Amino acid sequence: MDTLCRAAAAALRGGRRDRAAAYLSRALTEPLSEETRIRVLLRLARIELVIAPDAAGRRMGGIIREPGEAAA
Repeated sequence: MDTLCRAAAAALRGGRRDRAAAYLSRALTEPLSEETRIRVLLRLARIELVIAPDAAGRRMGGIIREPGEAAA
């Protein structure tokens, strides 16, 4: 998971928001603590605000409604 998050950060620095979103989406398939999962979801939602606003809205809504189940 750390490797994927570092790759996402590098992709963002390089202007590759789509690649960063893919790395973070992949990170969400790993076993994560609830706190880490929420942190990754929020990072992903921030990126999606630019590249896929509807997806970002759904993701944020999921985090708000059910924080422990937001990635499901």
